[in-house]
Amino acid sequence: MGSSNKRLYTYMGKSSSGKFIQGKIKATNIQWARHQLRRKGIKLQSLKKSSNLPFWGNQTIKANEITLFTQQLALLLKAGVPIRRCFTILAHSIKKTRL
Repeated sequence: MGSSNKRLYTYMGKSSSGKFIQGKIKATNIQWARHQLRRKGIKLQSLKKSSNLPFWGNQTIKANEITLFTQQLALLLKAGVPIRRCFTILAHSIKKTRL
């Protein structure tokens, strides 16, 4: 089974020692994620589907970063640059890897 079929889930719970833990786990579905966590001895308090974005945790993208990105994308598209090439150009021009 390929990793492309897996989704990211966020969980909170208690370890077998009673310590509060939280984290993320990849699984094909929520039932499989629950099963994997139970096998690790984690008593779940919550488990929900998370974003598959390449950044984790409390990282955020600021509104001005999104504005700049979309303005640059629009400019390249108006100039006739193919969209795949636009993303390559923008990816190489961004200082922060969050976008």
